[in-house]
Amino acid sequence: MLPAAARLAEIPGISPMPARAIIAETGPDMARFPTAGHLVSWAGLCPSARQSGPRTRAGKKGQGNTWLRASPGQAATGAARTATFPGERYHRIARRRGKARAPVAVARSILVTIGHLLSNPEARYTDLGPGYYQARLDIGRKLRNHNRQIQPPGFDVTIAKTDQTPNTAMTRPDVITGPGQLPRAPFTVDYFPVSP
Repeated sequence: MLPAAARLAEIPGISPMPARAIIAETGPDMARFPTAGHLVSWAGLCPSARQSGPRTRAGKKGQGNTWLRASPGQAATGAARTATFPGERYHRIARRRGKARAPVAVARSILVTIGHLLSNPEARYTDLGPGYYQARLDIGRKLRNHNRQIQPPGFDVTIAKTDQTPNTAMTRPDVITGPGQLPRAPFTVDYFPVSP
């Protein structure tokens, strides 16, 4: 069993010195934090929203342990330059929300991981890899999963590939046949050009 600082140093962006600083702030006993969310809240990295009536605004930075918040923040900046899951998460969030919010979101993710690692002495960090999101968003994989969900009741799904160019007949891409039914002929839709 590795010491806690060595297990935290396996997280991308965290070296042994910041790992020791995190343990110095949290303490070795994680019993005071029932969940990793409590640790994140104590560090002041919880997402918050201010709502007044129908209007919702982004929340302010919460009060928390600034010494604990600094180490995951530096780790998030360092992990952004790696080809790992936190690095890919940083780039995905930076594209959507901006480069100022991405390190805070990744620091929160790193702190959740730290909370799980410190609460279980036998746990080790395993990186999901930079292609984790792409594998989950793969269209072919989604089609196979949907087909798998339809097939148990007895339906067979056939996906036909067609050439879908403008002003030509378009064939329906799926022909579904149920038990005891004859295959239905795919219908066609003709697209006619509209003159202005």
